[in-house]
Amino acid sequence: MARERHEGGERWFFLDPAAREGAPRLHADDERHALKVLRLEPLARVVALDGAGSAWDLELTQARRGETLWRLLGKLASEPEPGAADSPLPWLEIAVAPPKGARADELVERLVQLGVAAVVLIGAERTQGYAREQVGERLERWNRLAREQCKQCRRLWLPELSGPVDLATHLRERPASAQLWLDPRARAPLAAEIASRRAGTRAAPLRLWIGPEGGWSPAEEQLFKAAGVASAALVPHVLRVETAAEAAAAIALHAAWRRE
Repeated sequence: MARERHEGGERWFFLDPAAREGAPRLHADDERHALKVLRLEPLARVVALDGAGSAWDLELTQARRGETLWRLLGKLASEPEPGAADSPLPWLEIAVAPPKGARADELVERLVQLGVAAVVLIGAERTQGYAREQVGERLERWNRLAREQCKQCRRLWLPELSGPVDLATHLRERPASAQLWLDPRARAPLAAEIASRRAGTRAAPLRLWIGPEGGWSPAEEQLFKAAGVASAALVPHVLRVETAAEAAAAIALHAAWRRE
């Protein structure tokens, strides 16, 4: 089923993936918002996303205290997984050493808006202490932010967020069809390097490596070179982590975007 346009006034929510088959429920955060803030009543209809490429027409049938029931009316739209033969976007993974605090939150939000398929958080040598220690605890928050951004931008695929992992482990255990590490000293511009590589899939992603404040260490650069990972530049000067990640993602996705 092809993806369709939806009116901006529709209410978009996420389904609870743990709900029993045949008994759909909204994600707990969304159901609370629908009932306590929006005060939806029986016969209200919403768009419910499963995060795996489909949007569903859902009707509220009962909203009593402690017992809320929904009825699935049918599928509204679907689209293939990023990187699939008929998908408009590749499976792009951003492997990034996250910045501190709210800057990391904004980074995740913007990568979701752009259409990145996966974000892997890297514990690099120069990752600042707060970011290195807290990143695992913040994954739950980032997944919540990702759901909110998907609803806002009408994205049907929820991106995968994972980490933290170290660079050497990810290079060794998760091969990619094409991968580049960003370095302002590189001779090749990112756009040209992206254009020369085929789009990625889940099994063989297109991966961009974004370093921490202070850049990759000499030892980490040697790991890239030993693994055959080429370097590429966005601009000939140093950027903040979130600026580099967002600009690189936009360039890569625009270059690989398959328009109908």
